[in-house]
Amino acid sequence: MAKKAKKAARKRVRKTPTVTKAQRQEADAIVQKIGKRIEDTLGALTPAKQLTSTALGEWSPKLRKSVERNLSLGQKWAVAEPKVLEVATDMARIAAILSTDDPSVPKQRLHAAFRAAKAHKSCPGTGGGAWCDFDM
Repeated sequence: MAKKAKKAARKRVRKTPTVTKAQRQEADAIVQKIGKRIEDTLGALTPAKQLTSTALGEWSPKLRKSVERNLSLGQKWAVAEPKVLEVATDMARIAAILSTDDPSVPKQRLHAAFRAAKAHKSCPGTGGGAWCDFDM
């Protein structure tokens, strides 16, 4: 009985299509654009804030992998870009609010803002985090 359950579980696992070199390069550019939007939004606040050196350390690689997966599944960044960047802007604002009077935003506050932003009404996938399908 256990063998049948394991076999059925393996069939349910979603396979990730192969990611091409071009898709990896596009994913890198997308992740940089999202990160820049977050940093620019924080810098434009009064008073300005900035990310700590480790704030994006765990988040960026997970985002890159999720973006690569979306691209390999045929999703079009040009269609999703305006909404994703709107969510990134609001994610930065949430992170700034969570950081109160601190001049910088540490990793844990950025992660908390990310979790909140995944439910954003403008998030592609109707608030499902289609381009950032991972947890922090």
